[in-house]
Amino acid sequence: MHSAFWGISTALFGLHLIFDWADKYYAFYIEHILSNVNWIAYIGSLIILSIDSRRTGDIQSYLEMAIYALLFTGAFWLVEMVNGVKALQRLDRMYPYNDVLLLPSLGYTFGWFTHTPRQTGYSEDGEPFESDPS
Repeated sequence: MHSAFWGISTALFGLHLIFDWADKYYAFYIEHILSNVNWIAYIGSLIILSIDSRRTGDIQSYLEMAIYALLFTGAFWLVEMVNGVKALQRLDRMYPYNDVLLLPSLGYTFGWFTHTPRQTGYSEDGEPFESDPS
């Protein structure tokens, strides 16, 4: 599960560094695919490791579950949520939101969350705002 979702993200990141056209695909992937699936991957993996630890019953399996819970589910998921919107803003200068966390896009579709509007410094046609000469 991790290899599939974050492998695609890594490939899109590499393409984004080389080709400008990849920015919009990478932004779409982060906003709609990764934001909706990452919680399933992390929590699902934690549950699977918990079941495996219970069945195996040795200290190694419990330590693997604990390390996964602290590192992956705790730290990495938090980093994704905090930096996800900034990544979208970097990939798409016209990204209209300035949310604090990257929450699942389906939550916005169903009205569970609301976006915070962003003042981009650009007009709707992509031209930068001019400063007031006074």
